Amino acid sequence: MGKTTGKGQTAAQLAWGLVGLTACGAVVGALVGDPGERLATGLIMGGAALLVGVVVGVVVWVREGRRAREFGLSTGRYLRIGREIRRGRLPEDPYERPAVVESVARQRRGLDRHQYTWYRWTWVGAAVLWLLIAADALWSGDYGSAALYVSLALLMTSTPFTLRRQRRRVASVERALAEAEQREAAR
Repeated sequence: MGKTTGKGQTAAQLAWGLVGLTACGAVVGALVGDPGERLATGLIMGGAALLVGVVVGVVVWVREGRRAREFGLSTGRYLRIGREIRRGRLPEDPYERPAVVESVARQRRGLDRHQYTWYRWTWVGAAVLWLLIAADALWSGDYGSAALYVSLALLMTSTPFTLRRQRRRVASVERALAEAEQREAAR
């Protein structure tokens, strides 16, 4: 199968994301369902996850499309700019520079919201809560649910580290953007 580009690549990524989301929903439903109804619960949770994924995808596509049109870009191209910034790379096309500046500022504002002390304690509290629920599930002999709750607790504890890495990446893009602007001003 050849490499897809442009709209085909975006559609393929969206389709695979929805397939993964549906599979995760089905697995979660099967883990937390009653022993006699695991298949039905898995199918219902998979369908619900698919429905939520489609609705969220459409809302994000429309919202980001509006922002993209402000800069004269396609929605897919605007989303690729955001993805490059999240990876710590500055897009090189000077035509995209206003969109890059706006996207970096938006990502910085989003990351700055997570620096408050109460926010960190919320993540710790959620992790402890999931561990307590996992202990209760273990105590009652529901090992599938316990494994799910332990994995959720691990996700809660990994979030601050993920945010720290993302802050470093956005800072490197901000530095590269400032250097690029200095080079253009020197010309």
